[in-house]
Amino acid sequence: MSSTAKDRIRCELLNRRDRIPLDLRRQSSRKICLSLEKLIEERRFSRSLFYLNMRSEVETDWLVARQLATTCLVAIPRVEGKEIYPYQLTNLQTEINQHKWGMREPNPTICSPIDPESLDLVLVPGCGFDSRRYRIGYGGGFYDRFLQTCPQALTVGLAFDAQIVDQLPTQPWDHPVDLVLTEQRII
Repeated sequence: MSSTAKDRIRCELLNRRDRIPLDLRRQSSRKICLSLEKLIEERRFSRSLFYLNMRSEVETDWLVARQLATTCLVAIPRVEGKEIYPYQLTNLQTEINQHKWGMREPNPTICSPIDPESLDLVLVPGCGFDSRRYRIGYGGGFYDRFLQTCPQALTVGLAFDAQIVDQLPTQPWDHPVDLVLTEQRII
């Protein structure tokens, strides 16, 4: 599939997400995070990579703050060049910088790097997912490359149900996430 066609799909899915009213987005984010919190407790994950939402993504700050209050290690991705590196976060208020693309990420002078192979859970953002759990990201391939460094981790996509389609175009190198959580279902 051409990059232009993928760009059109990406744009449509982002428009769907952006059209969700703020109150509904917050309510749906809470439902998604509660499902994720239950999964973390049931499977006893102890070393998890979260992401800090930007723009109209599923809001994750509430769950990150709750996980920081537990004994679990909370890692957050940091973009360095064309790669993602996980860093341990201990304080959501004082250890975060704003990246030039608008992402919030850990301050590397305060936070410690984490070995990706030590992670047991990785949350994956995306523009959209399909019923087979394939994702379409923002187009940089950051998570596609990063996920190769932590094959042992359960990968979970977080999305609003409006971001789910029947089938996304895939390439031979694409790999689905293990689960997708929305406010309405688990795929």
